[in-house]
Amino acid sequence: MGYLIGHQHKAIKSRHVCFINCVNPHNCNEVAHGGICIIETCSCKAERYTNSNQGLLEVGKWFDAEPTQFDETAHYKCEL
Repeated sequence: MGYLIGHQHKAIKSRHVCFINCVNPHNCNEVAHGGICIIETCSCKAERYTNSNQGLLEVGKWFDAEPTQFDETAHYKCEL
């Protein structure tokens, strides 16, 4: 991921969309599914997705924001 050495991701903005799918395939938490997905963006343009359902969370990893990560068109159909 083309980040600066020593850079630590920090969300500078976020948006809420409807739940689409598991955001952490290595530690999928199904009880966090069905609510909303919070998409956080860092100053370096990396994004992290977190599923939230009644206070239960499934936190994804930071990744370079590329359209292939998730089907963004599906998210925008249900922007909250």
